[in-house]
Amino acid sequence: ERSTEKLVEFLNARTGLDVHYSRAAEYAVSLTDASFESVAYDTSKDVLVQFYAPWCGHCKRLAPEYERVARAFRHEDTVVVARYDADGHKKYSATHGVTGYPTIKLFPRGSGEHGGSTEASLSSNSELYSGPRDAPSLVSFLNDRAGTWRDEEGMLIPGAGVIADLRPIIAKLMRGGEEAAVPAQIPSANGGMTDMKSFSAFELEATLVVGRLPENQLPQGSYYMRVLNRVKTYGPSWVTVEDERLSRLIASGAKISNAKLTELAIRRHILQDFLSAANDPIPGTNQ
Repeated sequence: ERSTEKLVEFLNARTGLDVHYSRAAEYAVSLTDASFESVAYDTSKDVLVQFYAPWCGHCKRLAPEYERVARAFRHEDTVVVARYDADGHKKYSATHGVTGYPTIKLFPRGSGEHGGSTEASLSSNSELYSGPRDAPSLVSFLNDRAGTWRDEEGMLIPGAGVIADLRPIIAKLMRGGEEAAVPAQIPSANGGMTDMKSFSAFELEATLVVGRLPENQLPQGSYYMRVLNRVKTYGPSWVTVEDERLSRLIASGAKISNAKLTELAIRRHILQDFLSAANDPIPGTNQ
């Protein structure tokens, strides 16, 4: 076997040295027939699975790139990057129609909830990745499908969480634009309509934009609405105060989970979007 471990053992035996080899951390989750369903079919996570064979040359070339992808998403609690030895474990390669290596499939969050949780429905809900087999392309694919904002190094990309369609609305708000009361009906959570209520023009416009967002961007849309309401109540200066508070919290060294740090960083991006929008010209005015 031509592995690093065996080479180190050989050299130790011939030289009398006692060198210890430490394998680099591996971030891609290795699946077996026993663990495949509990990981790949987890309805709370987006799971990317590479079906590979140890002898496959294309798989060997992909391995370091795929590990970079796994490392990039190591702090995302709702994303899993996994590998399944389809040569050593035959069951799930057959279930998912894998006939060549490597084959990469995404099992999207909630795929076991919509259309049933049988293997047939889960297979039909999975998405075959057909793009370039390099880390930047795979990271971009996962960001698009999972609603994340990671670069190849695992850092948040600039502007992560910012919703461009809300920019004109918050620009008017931060610049002190007029906001008349608008009677409107807003769809309720149960599929009906709320009672008639007067919304500000800002609230109505923003609510309509947020209502069109994909599900994975709703947390950011909800935070935009929260900030909008705070600005209405306390004025634009609230945004600066809150941004400084979150900055101190992130830098404090307090025990905060990686997921929470990501959430706080995204909130700061949104707050900074409000602050920079204050300098945007308002359409239809000379300001």
